[in-house]
Amino acid sequence: MNQLIDLHYFPCINSIVDLIKFSPYYLDASSHFRRSSFTNRTIVLGSSGLLTLSVPIKGGRGVRCPLKEVAIDYSNDWQTNHFRTLSSCYGKSPYFSYFADELQSLFQRTPPLLLDWNLLCLGWVFNKFGLKIEKIITTMDQLKANGPLITPRIYEPRNYTSVENGPFLKYVQVFETKTGFFPNISVLDLLFCEGPTAVELIH
Repeated sequence: MNQLIDLHYFPCINSIVDLIKFSPYYLDASSHFRRSSFTNRTIVLGSSGLLTLSVPIKGGRGVRCPLKEVAIDYSNDWQTNHFRTLSSCYGKSPYFSYFADELQSLFQRTPPLLLDWNLLCLGWVFNKFGLKIEKIITTMDQLKANGPLITPRIYEPRNYTSVENGPFLKYVQVFETKTGFFPNISVLDLLFCEGPTAVELIH
């Protein structure tokens, strides 16, 4: 069976769980960019609650093109802002310091396309988790020609914590005593809070 996976910016935890379950997986680079999706945003937890980090794209909300053509807008220094936000949110987490230098180097890279940036981020996460998951970038026509297509759970900002997208992993978050626990947010939250044991938790 062909497993079709959405490509997100530092995906939510259960999205990574699905990637492990459905490897090898396929990415449809010809699908159109969807507004208000996780394709260019991720959700992290700060001292005052949830924060959304968004990668700006050229054309803004009016962009209408396949994912493989979506260009990143570097007219403002969003990468520095994202790294500073992550440092602020997770500077006191048990494991952020172990990954900070590599993560900062990642945010200094400037691929022109959102597809390439998301692949870089996903590859970085796989590396930190010690995962080797096969991915194939293709088109929908090629997928259909290869046989039946299965689409795993779809995660969007409006439904990523819905019951049908559970069950959700429970672990100790940095500001949990202040904010309460927030499930299924960016996999970075799990990585910075649990470090080496994170990969055991998601299997």
